[in-house]
Amino acid sequence: VRTHAIPLTFTPVTESSRAVTWMTEDHGRLVTLIKGSQRPKSLFLGQYDLFYTCELLFYNRDRDGWLIARECNTLSARDRFRTDWRACLAASYLCDLVRTCVPHRTPAPELFQLLHRALEDLNTRGADLIHLLWFELALLQKLGLTPQFTACIECGTSMINQPGAHWVGARGGMVCRSCHQRSQEHGIPLPPDVVAALSHWQRATLPPPVSKIRMEETRQQTAAKALGIFLRMHLDSPLVSRRIAMRALLYRKKA
Repeated sequence: VRTHAIPLTFTPVTESSRAVTWMTEDHGRLVTLIKGSQRPKSLFLGQYDLFYTCELLFYNRDRDGWLIARECNTLSARDRFRTDWRACLAASYLCDLVRTCVPHRTPAPELFQLLHRALEDLNTRGADLIHLLWFELALLQKLGLTPQFTACIECGTSMINQPGAHWVGARGGMVCRSCHQRSQEHGIPLPPDVVAALSHWQRATLPPPVSKIRMEETRQQTAAKALGIFLRMHLDSPLVSRRIAMRALLYRKKA
């Protein structure tokens, strides 16, 4: 079976062979055994690595519990990730997030295309916090886990320019000041400009250009905190890679 694929992780099986976890365009997340890929004369050598997009040919049947790769050719190597460690950390997080969300052998072509496009963007523009938040919102939307930023989840009041609103991550939405005071639910306050930005990024089909981002660092951190709460609760994963990537991007701002 031939498909486009992005390596998410790989682990050694023997001195010369690897098990590679892929996000594929047609078959979702799967694991193949690549025999002898580390031998000096292997046809696989240099044809795949983390964050590449490849053309993968594999046997679509288990052999001793493995899918066996037959051929692999590089389509996009994305060289920035070998020289820009922050971009590499961001790409690692995106791949880890997809690996966490996509069930084994479940076709998800839209998620493959989303990851492919996000890696291309990272390779072109480098890493920034807004790009990661945009990717998270786009991924959640495709998973059917869209957070509610535009209206109060209790009374339906519009959240446009509403001071005193709170984000309740466990319920996946905003509550207005009045509903929050009545319910006393645990939440974090979100300023109107942060709510507006999250809502805008959620609707955007592409990440906002770096040149057009006009948002204070503290506001970006608040938006990242709100989405992080939602992701941990609804994906049931600590997402350690997210904390590492976010800290690296914020450290650059402070340096």
